[in-house]
Amino acid sequence: MALFLEDVRQGDDYSVELIVKDASGNPQNITGYKFWLTFMSSFDLTYEQAELKYVKDAGDDENDNVANGICYIYIPAADTQDIPIGSYYYALQQRAGVTGGVATVLPPIESYRDRIKVVANIKRPAT
Repeated sequence: MALFLEDVRQGDDYSVELIVKDASGNPQNITGYKFWLTFMSSFDLTYEQAELKYVKDAGDDENDNVANGICYIYIPAADTQDIPIGSYYYALQQRAGVTGGVATVLPPIESYRDRIKVVANIKRPAT
């Protein structure tokens, strides 16, 4: 199990709630922010070779509350179904606005080798 994100069951919807705060612990307005969630089986891979590449703009989901720093990364079951079962290095990154720099939010530096698991799902009948 990953230290900072829940593991993924292949073929299930997967959601991560992000709450962005400033240095004082207050909610940060994230209007214009962009987020990336990436899974890679090896640090030697390029971004294009990653097993999961998900990009999201803050505010593009009806549940986001950008004024209070809340953003949801939602990956539908159809996309998690394509991630091979295994253990992955992951990075959750953000860019503040169009001109801001990219910063890795998770995992923190001291846990950069943390891995998230993608596990098998029991097959269900078509509905």
